[in-house]
Amino acid sequence: MTFWKISYDDVYDDVWGGSWDANGSDIGVNLGLGLDVPLSEKVALAPEVRYTLGGANFFRAAVKLMYAF
Repeated sequence: MTFWKISYDDVYDDVWGGSWDANGSDIGVNLGLGLDVPLSEKVALAPEVRYTLGGANFFRAAVKLMYAF
């Protein structure tokens, strides 16, 4: 499930016509691929790509640096 929120607050309400917001949720499917690349005994690099199908379609690419305590 994907949650989303859009909000716009304008300081100059009388010039730009006011403020608005929207929120909701969509159900979708995450399709992704990722790796854990060990850099040392306690540190790993984890690149991933993910595409979400559903009412809120989007593509995401990320790299995480993880440390094990």
